Amino acid sequence: MKTTKEQFEELVKEKGKQAYFRDCFDPGHFTGSCLVVSERLEFVILMHHKKQKIWTHFGGHCDGQTPYQTAVRELHEESGIRDIKVINKVFDLVIQNISPYQGEPAHKHFDTRYLAFYDINKKLPKSPENIEYHWFSINEALIINKTKSMIQILTKVIKLKNESI
Repeated sequence: MKTTKEQFEELVKEKGKQAYFRDCFDPGHFTGSCLVVSERLEFVILMHHKKQKIWTHFGGHCDGQTPYQTAVRELHEESGIRDIKVINKVFDLVIQNISPYQGEPAHKHFDTRYLAFYDINKKLPKSPENIEYHWFSINEALIINKTKSMIQILTKVIKLKNESI
C-alpha cells in the first residue's frame, strides 16, 4: 500500500500541471487548506461549510495555484482575516473521497494542509463570503467534526502542543 505522500507524488507524475485544476477527476486534483490555531495551540478556528454541512478549516481548489497559495487565498476569502501569517511548511497531507455532485463524478481531493497562528484576543472580521466561523477548543472541535480527516489534523496539533511544553 502506498503512503499518502507517495500517492501525491504519483498524481504529479501522472497528471503534471493538470492535477492543479478542479476538472482533473481521475483520480482527482490538488486542494490547499489552512487550519488557524491559537498561539498556545489550545483553540482552532473552524468555519461552517454550507455544502458539506460541517464545521471545518478553510480551504479550496488550487485552480492553477500551488496548495500554499490556495490555502492563503481561501483563508483570506472565506474569513476576511488579513493580518495573519500562514506557515509555508506542509503540516498535513490527506486524500479525501468526494461524492458525485452537480454533474461532477466521484473523485479525490489531494489536500495539502498548512497552519496559521492567530491571536485569540483579536476580534474576528466579518467573512466577505458570509461564512460563519468561530474559535473552538480542540476538544470542542473533535466533538463537532468527527471525520477521520479532522481527527488526523487535530491530533497533529495536540502532538505539536505536547512537544512544545
